[in-house]
Amino acid sequence: MVNKKVLELVKRYCKEFIDKDKPELILLTGSHNVISKPDDFDLCVVGKYNKKDLKIYSDFREITKYPKEFHKQEFEIEYLNWTLIKRDLKRFSFHNWHLRNATIIYDKNGKFKDLKKKLTFSKEEYKSKIFELFEVAYDNLENAKKAAKRKYKTTQKILHYNSFNAMIDLIYLINKELIPSDKWKIYLLKDINYKPINLTETKLANLSLNDLARLFDSIEEVILKKKLLKKFEINLIKG
Repeated sequence: MVNKKVLELVKRYCKEFIDKDKPELILLTGSHNVISKPDDFDLCVVGKYNKKDLKIYSDFREITKYPKEFHKQEFEIEYLNWTLIKRDLKRFSFHNWHLRNATIIYDKNGKFKDLKKKLTFSKEEYKSKIFELFEVAYDNLENAKKAAKRKYKTTQKILHYNSFNAMIDLIYLINKELIPSDKWKIYLLKDINYKPINLTETKLANLSLNDLARLFDSIEEVILKKKLLKKFEINLIKG
C-alpha cells in the first residue's frame, strides 16, 4: 500500500503537468510500491506525445516535457503505449512485475485493469518457463564445477551467477509469484513462502559452489513434489 502523502503528491504533480495532455493511463511504478522510503517517483504514462517530447534509450522512453523535480522530490516519467504494455504483461520479466504491482493513478475506461485480467500465463507457458530456468540453472552449475576444477576463476564466477540468478527466478515461480527486477529479487525473498534454505542476504552474498549445488537440489526436490516438472523431463535436462 502506497503512503497517502506519496499518493497526494503524485496526484498533485499529475494534475499540474500531465492531466492537461489528456493521458489514457498513469501508473506509479518502481520503489514506491515496494519500500517506504524510496529515492524517487517513477511514473509510466500512456498518451499522445510529439517525438520532440521523448528521449528514447535502448529499453526506456522518457517524456522530457515534464519537470524532473516537484516539491523537492525527483520524478522520472516513462512513456509507454498499449502495444508495449500488452507485450510486457505476457513476459516473464521485471517489466511485468513492475506493471502488475503498479499503483493506478488514472486508467481511462479501465483498459489497463482489464488487460491485467486478460493477459495471464497458461499452465503450459508457466511450465515451459520453469523447464527453461531449470535447464539454465543446471547447465551453468555443471559448467561452474568444471571451471572450478580447471581453476578458471573468472569463468566460474560468471557461470555461478548465471546459475544462481536462474534459481532465484525459479523460487519466485515455484511460489507462483512474478519475477522482480534484479534490484529487488533478494529483498523480496522475505515475503516468499517457500525458501529452500535460509536465504539471508549475507548468506547469499557468500554462497559457495557447494551451497549453490545444495540449493539446486532442494529446488529440484520441491519442483518434483509439486509436480511442476516430471522426472523424465528433469532427466532430459540432465542428459
